[in-house]
Amino acid sequence: KTNRAEGSVSTKSFLTFAAPVLTLILGKLAAFGFMTNAAAGLPGQPTTLASHQIILSTFFFISPFLEVISQTAQTFLPPYLAPVNEYIARMTTQNPAYDPSNDDLASHQ
Repeated sequence: KTNRAEGSVSTKSFLTFAAPVLTLILGKLAAFGFMTNAAAGLPGQPTTLASHQIILSTFFFISPFLEVISQTAQTFLPPYLAPVNEYIARMTTQNPAYDPSNDDLASHQ
């Protein structure tokens, strides 16, 4: 057995943590690569490839701002969902046969 410093991270635990992020990054890279290949194969060059480059650059520019908005929305969303969850719990307690999928209020969750 190797001597490892206290609190160090093993390769296995790191890969368990990093695998989903790595998969996401590789998936995005493949998707953008395929989109670029498709844009390069369209007739009307160089206009189509230039248009693709402008749209892709715009997307990369606004992505960090949209990510911040997404994180902020996810932070403030649970208090708005809590009344719906309480309603479902109360209805289930009052009526054991209650089915949330048939309730318009509960289905908007």
